[in-house]
Amino acid sequence: GNLSVVGAAAAGLLKLIPGDRSASAATVIGYAQGRINSNNFALRLSGRSATTAWGTFLARNEGPQPVHIVVDVNGYFE
Repeated sequence: GNLSVVGAAAAGLLKLIPGDRSASAATVIGYAQGRINSNNFALRLSGRSATTAWGTFLARNEGPQPVHIVVDVNGYFE
């Protein structure tokens, strides 16, 4: 997929985490203030379970200010 961080008021990190995993399984993307920052990523999505919806992920902003993100999914692996 492709991830873009838009409108960042300060530099920071964005973590993409599979919906059924801990933050240690995260894909980390750094972003800069005042720029549109984009990067490609491949991320395992959550599996089927009783507690988590199938095919989910969490985007966690580790920066000091809120940001807008745009996620484009280009395909998937089976």
